Amino acid sequence: MKKNYVLSRQLIGLVIFWTGLVIHPAGGQSIPDAQWARVGRTLAITTDGNIATGDGLQVVKYDLDGDKLRSSGLIGGTSYIGGKIPGCPSCLPNVGGYSAVTSILFTNPTSNGGILLIGREYGTGYSILARLNANLGSEGAGQGVAYALGTPDAGVLTLTSGIEYNDTKIKTFIRRNGPQASWSRSVAFPAPYPATPDNSATIGNVAINTPDGGYLVAGYFNSVGDYVPGGGWVAKLNGNGDVMWQRLLNGLPLTMNINGPLPGSITALKSVTDVLVSADGTGYALVGAGVVPAKYPGAPNTAIVELNADGSFRRARVIDNTFTDAYITVYSGAGGKKYYAVGNSSLQNGVDPQILLVDPTEKPLNEPDLLKVVARRTFEGPGDGPLVKIGVAGDGSLVFATANNQLVKLVPESQNTGAFRLTTPTYNCQTGAIVFNTSGGDGSLITYEAPGISRASATSNTGTVEEGLRNDPKIIPITATQNGVSVVYKFDLRAPCSNTTAPQPPLSYPIPNLSYKAGEPLLFSLGSYFSDPTTGIPGYNSDWMISAEGLPDGLELQVRSYPYYTIPNIPIVGTPRTPGVYTVNVTASTSGYRSDPLRATFTITITPNGQPVEPPTPPVTGGSLTLTQPTYTCATGAITFNTSGGDGSPIIYIAPGISRSSLTSNTGIVEQGLRNDPKPLTITATQNGITVSYTFDFGGYCANPQPPVNPPTGNALALLPPAYDCATGAITFRTSGGNGTPIEYAAAGITGWTSNPNQFVDQDSRTANDVQPFMLMARQNGVTVTYEWNLKAACGRARTGAVEPEAELSLTVLGNPTTDRVRVRLGGVDGRSVRLVLSDAGGRVLENRFVEGTEGNGEQVFDLQRSLPGLLLLRATTPSQTKSVKILKQ
Repeated sequence: MKKNYVLSRQLIGLVIFWTGLVIHPAGGQSIPDAQWARVGRTLAITTDGNIATGDGLQVVKYDLDGDKLRSSGLIGGTSYIGGKIPGCPSCLPNVGGYSAVTSILFTNPTSNGGILLIGREYGTGYSILARLNANLGSEGAGQGVAYALGTPDAGVLTLTSGIEYNDTKIKTFIRRNGPQASWSRSVAFPAPYPATPDNSATIGNVAINTPDGGYLVAGYFNSVGDYVPGGGWVAKLNGNGDVMWQRLLNGLPLTMNINGPLPGSITALKSVTDVLVSADGTGYALVGAGVVPAKYPGAPNTAIVELNADGSFRRARVIDNTFTDAYITVYSGAGGKKYYAVGNSSLQNGVDPQILLVDPTEKPLNEPDLLKVVARRTFEGPGDGPLVKIGVAGDGSLVFATANNQLVKLVPESQNTGAFRLTTPTYNCQTGAIVFNTSGGDGSLITYEAPGISRASATSNTGTVEEGLRNDPKIIPITATQNGVSVVYKFDLRAPCSNTTAPQPPLSYPIPNLSYKAGEPLLFSLGSYFSDPTTGIPGYNSDWMISAEGLPDGLELQVRSYPYYTIPNIPIVGTPRTPGVYTVNVTASTSGYRSDPLRATFTITITPNGQPVEPPTPPVTGGSLTLTQPTYTCATGAITFNTSGGDGSPIIYIAPGISRSSLTSNTGIVEQGLRNDPKPLTITATQNGITVSYTFDFGGYCANPQPPVNPPTGNALALLPPAYDCATGAITFRTSGGNGTPIEYAAAGITGWTSNPNQFVDQDSRTANDVQPFMLMARQNGVTVTYEWNLKAACGRARTGAVEPEAELSLTVLGNPTTDRVRVRLGGVDGRSVRLVLSDAGGRVLENRFVEGTEGNGEQVFDLQRSLPGLLLLRATTPSQTKSVKILKQ
């Protein structure tokens, strides 16, 4: 069974895992060594040249030295779950009430520094497209996209496939949404002799921006309609989405000699897996599965095809005798010479990422060295993991990602073996004397720059670190320049001057044996059982590395990279499928003890679905762990999480939208953006594997502060009339008296027993004329009290005698379908206040607007530029009526 790794961010991780088998023919060009590795299975090079990746639960951005710049945190999907997943209240936390995206599968950059990502939503499995800004903050989400591309005007181009109404063909749907243009097209290759009915499939795998302002889309075509590659397909669109040309990559011209087709020739490309503008900028280069002539029988090979800008064939060659998904980028090697860097996977020893450098020099078609592979290197990492993306970072270095969560950056060409480079300086901690060291280069004069270091001249490689910097040591950048080539070395002044040794971290608490039902989603915070006591040592980070062997099918260790956290936030997640008793062996180590890890064993028992399961009982010293209403200051946003009960062990809190110093801190600040647009906050607390949650509507709290959850003591517990919003269905249970211990609430049709007094009445009950009174219940220390509450009476829907019939509410869309904005007309308002809620097809609220009754009947305009194309729902609600209309955004 393969191990699930959380890879070290220290250089030792490269020594252990990223060794490379190097093959490079004569010619002098080589593929550099790995510089660093991090956790991540996707890759996007942002506009500033830095590197972003999806590590499973969030997007993380690193600089060129591998230092973490920022992370997104959990990203919300489109399914509103109100703070919990039905049937699994302890599952992964949501984001603002929306189910989180917990499997990030794809990232691409946007032209304004942000990120587009595609992932799977937890619980539903929906494919989610989300957009992040340059600070990795969320800018919205939508559903059902297979590929996404950032356009030059900061817009988005997406690819999906499907069958249109009253049609039989599977087409590629191309949608563009942006400030300069928005359009939608469906494209199918016109087969010359289609079957009846025509069940052909045209599938787009990838898209790029082209130099003329248009787009190139590539994938495959199948004449019988299977989602199986039958022949490579390429289509060129202009900026308005019009198809300029499209073609299949079969029947390719062969170069012949006296012995027949030249070795390395191909007759077709079965499927295109990646494409870019050619190295000379005049056409396109595509990689995929090449089909060789009958003279050279065998399975498909990895091949490269070049087309001219008009789609005509230029040249093609096999570059690897086996086929795995291949990806391509343009790389500048020694002396600035351009190569195609093709990333695929070697099958020689399992599945390992492989990079090939291909020379794109223009040569005759019968030249044996046409599109010659000049260097090849396999990187043998931890476990099997095919390469899934390759790119070039801002310093010109190659970066790749693998399917088993390894993000690897290579040494820049300027620092490759034999090239000019800075090495670790020589430093005296007592005197501050420092010597800059270099290797390689051409022997000419070197100039240096280093802030905080006194030197005799710019060319001197010796100096003294200033006393102020020695007293407050930091990481300083040292720059060396020779013949116009500059290299940088970041030197941590703290590390060589620390004599403190980090102690071996202990296992904080024994890991309990667990029991779950087959088919029951779970989240178990494995990392919370480990804690690093080391703090305050300069240059030291915990950098936990954890593996787990023996997990049941359907469960995985969710890899995350939190190098600075002393308690690793690493859970076991998934849905177990096969009943049985599984022994799980855990290995955990910090950066200081890679060779002497902690080891622990526990069991997970999976029982057949429907059989009662008694979960493990953690040690209890103060009653069950409960989250109570937080302490919140409306003016400053300061918030404190409050709990009761528990066993006294550390508590990990998760609360999207709240800035805190660490996962275990119970104090923080609600971010300004969320305070400007308040939404209910879901706070989760995990202790010893037990997770509880509390939803706090801080916007409602600040508008009309409610009494504390635990009211003054001294009288018998009693339920008071609840606080209720007739428009939204938000209800707050209210009590008086009691003994000060936690109170639980329940009401059939509203919620089961919970410690959270803030709940919602479902829409059917809010609008039905025959809804019956609710029986509200509260219990405390075995004492249960009730209160009969009439929703109709509370909202003025009870009628006695003859009543003047009220006007019927109406909602009309003025222009449907629409693009960037939509106008709607309200009617039948008659002085009543109306709440307008615009949401997408997944239930995600895009805008929540309250129209005062004094505004009367009239038009309302909604801006749709920040929403993705698709079906939208607009709902108008008064205390007694609800109307909904559908809007199609193109």
